[in-house]
Amino acid sequence: MKFHIDAAHKSLNHYGEELCGDMVEIHHTDEFDLMILADGMGSGVKANILSTLTSKILASMFLKGAPLEDCVQTVVKSLPICQERQVAYATFTILQIFKDGRAYLVEYDNPGCIFIRDGKLMEIPKNTIVIEDKEINEYHFNVQMGDCFVITSDGTLYAGTEMALNMNWTWKHLSAFTVEEYQKTKSPIQLANKICQKCNELYGYKPGDDTTAAIMRVSPSKELRILVGPPSIKEFDAKMVSDFMEGNGDIRRVICGESTTKMVARELGIPLRTFPNTNPPVYQVEGVELATEGIMSLNYAIDLLQEYVENDDLSDEFFEKLDADHSGAKVAQMLIDNCTDVIIFAGMAEQDYPSNPYLPIETKNRADLVKKLHIFIEALGRYVTVKEY
Repeated sequence: MKFHIDAAHKSLNHYGEELCGDMVEIHHTDEFDLMILADGMGSGVKANILSTLTSKILASMFLKGAPLEDCVQTVVKSLPICQERQVAYATFTILQIFKDGRAYLVEYDNPGCIFIRDGKLMEIPKNTIVIEDKEINEYHFNVQMGDCFVITSDGTLYAGTEMALNMNWTWKHLSAFTVEEYQKTKSPIQLANKICQKCNELYGYKPGDDTTAAIMRVSPSKELRILVGPPSIKEFDAKMVSDFMEGNGDIRRVICGESTTKMVARELGIPLRTFPNTNPPVYQVEGVELATEGIMSLNYAIDLLQEYVENDDLSDEFFEKLDADHSGAKVAQMLIDNCTDVIIFAGMAEQDYPSNPYLPIETKNRADLVKKLHIFIEALGRYVTVKEY
């Protein structure tokens, strides 16, 4: 089973605090994908230190193959003692999914993992062990295509106003809400955003605790090809187009650039149609999902990807921009929501720059845009190949 793990998280800070007391670590290796959520006791700086140390230690040791007992013992010995409470305390959840489909889940005092399979809530048989006087639940199981795992900090439970416990928002209510939203969302970040948004509403927009949702989703491998610019010499036109178009119908294809779109239509011997009232212009090319103008669309897409990659706290406005009827937004949406492997076909022809004097040169240069695109796509956790012509 060839699959890809999409992973994302979102957090709300305790009201009035600049630092979050929850910390999430996500790592992708050749052997497995790893997600760790740690929740430090209290809030603010102390909680942030506890959760950061816990998540970093666990991630470092798990990546080196250390057994769970050694990991927990190291965490217990490493955490600083709180002067107020005279204890060092952080809860954690660890989810490790191997490339052969095996999975290992560890929970210590965090809310139970919400496991969704075939659109329904599922239970996983657990084994309880004791390490350093701590009761820890561990689970061994195999994943299936489409499985979704939602791990949360305790701020997602009993969310209510005026610091009162909301008994109408238990794990049962949270999991039911999550399953419902899972059916509507396309990506882990959208689902994480919906969960935190709901909790924020229940808190009256003044969260009484740090609140985090971290999600892993098992997805089929999906290839996206992006063609940017014509090749360095005209003799390479046919080769570039042939390479771009070869393969089965499951591959999604995008062309950025008017002259590039015309080249593809010419080499394929098919008509080219421009959709009316589109700005930037959008073209119809048989076998290509999206063909559009280059510079404006790429800049718009790169801006969205940068905001997505560099921002843990994505706003509703971001998702409105991502869903906008704009060719650049459509490119960004495909990269964020609907691909695992990306091949960029980069034409190296000299380019005529747009006449707009207000655009800085780095936003006009095709090679610079391809480099930025490459960087941000990799930051999404996608596998990227660049082919130059």
